[in-house]
Amino acid sequence: MNRVENLQMAQSLAQEFSSRWKGSTPAKIPLFLFVAGFQGAGKTTLLEILEPRFGLAIISLDEVRQRLFDDGVPFSEDFVDIVDLTSDKMIKKAVEGNRSVGLDTNAVPTRMARYRNVLQQAGGFKYHTLSVFLDAPKEELERRVQTRQRIPRLYRGRVEELRASLERYGEIDRTAYDLCFDAFVLTSDEIARAVIQQIKTNLGK
Repeated sequence: MNRVENLQMAQSLAQEFSSRWKGSTPAKIPLFLFVAGFQGAGKTTLLEILEPRFGLAIISLDEVRQRLFDDGVPFSEDFVDIVDLTSDKMIKKAVEGNRSVGLDTNAVPTRMARYRNVLQQAGGFKYHTLSVFLDAPKEELERRVQTRQRIPRLYRGRVEELRASLERYGEIDRTAYDLCFDAFVLTSDEIARAVIQQIKTNLGK
């Protein structure tokens, strides 16, 4: 594949996934919510709780990855490029519609800075951003990845990939995030309530 083909595939995927934003409507003060953490941390579950509350347009990189795997695209530099391009185009679509966004990603601080830059380049200067990191012990993350059921369209993940990510990124700088939660001790509902309260505080509501 070449760059033009990557762009074409990313455009098609972005159009398909953004068409599912049925519950997302223009917001007076749009929110850009980063939910980060390793595989098994509970990112998707948390966003499922928050989505109807804030009318979030969900951007799930795992969903993009799974679609590429289903289409027979092998993991490669092109694969990574298509995932990045698709997420960038979805962010742009959300900004064009003044929609609040929930980004489901394992983004480390450097990647999070990249997405902030994409948001700004798309014209999202009025967005209120909030970054959340979900933490859990390695053993618990591995258990969740091994036992969680397959969710249609979402990449289930593998323990080997989780271990590789943990080894690659090592100790994450939790201070780079606005909020950090122990997803082993707290339930998704408890974390969601804390996030909602923080958003209300930040917006003066």
